[in-house]
Amino acid sequence: MSARGPAPVVTEPRRVVIAGGGIIGAATAYYLRKKGGNDVDVTILEQEGIACHSSGKAAGFLASDWNYGAVGELSELSFKLHQELSEELLSGAGAAGGMNAAAAEPKNDGDAKNSIAAEDVIGYRKMTCIGIGAGTGMHADDGRKWLDRIGGESRDMGSEQTVAQVHPRKLTERLVEKSGAKVVARAYNMALHAFRVASWCRFQKWRNM
Repeated sequence: MSARGPAPVVTEPRRVVIAGGGIIGAATAYYLRKKGGNDVDVTILEQEGIACHSSGKAAGFLASDWNYGAVGELSELSFKLHQELSEELLSGAGAAGGMNAAAAEPKNDGDAKNSIAAEDVIGYRKMTCIGIGAGTGMHADDGRKWLDRIGGESRDMGSEQTVAQVHPRKLTERLVEKSGAKVVARAYNMALHAFRVASWCRFQKWRNM
């Protein structure tokens, strides 16, 4: 110990490897960086590319009040979280890494421009939703006859306060970008094989004890 006190302890960033670049892997990387800052070094292993399968092809529909009980609470939480993310991922708030949002910075001259920018970045938009009755013939002349086969009476199913949509591929890609994670494509199979080999070796060692 010197007269100036103990020397500062220099620690290496905690290294985290995430298997899979879908929405779960992307969100994990984003919140690891958001909570851990530069103390976390994240690598994503993906067989093909970010959001290349179901995470990039889902409908992205969000409704806060279509469910009940515990599921209803999760739906409401998810709806609010996606709205918060639309602002964080647009403005640069939140995670520290991958900050490349200069082209998507929100303007200060009205909500309309902000909404357009949010839709460009992650496809987030608020919507209204209605159910169209079956057999009414109201769409026979506008080329949308399929709408007459939905069933039930025409009714309101949600407003912009309860219904929204997000582009799942854009959201997943943006989460990874903002996390600053290193993406290693076509490495997932090799990593999985190495894990299986290591697990098999540990099992053989345990069996021979």
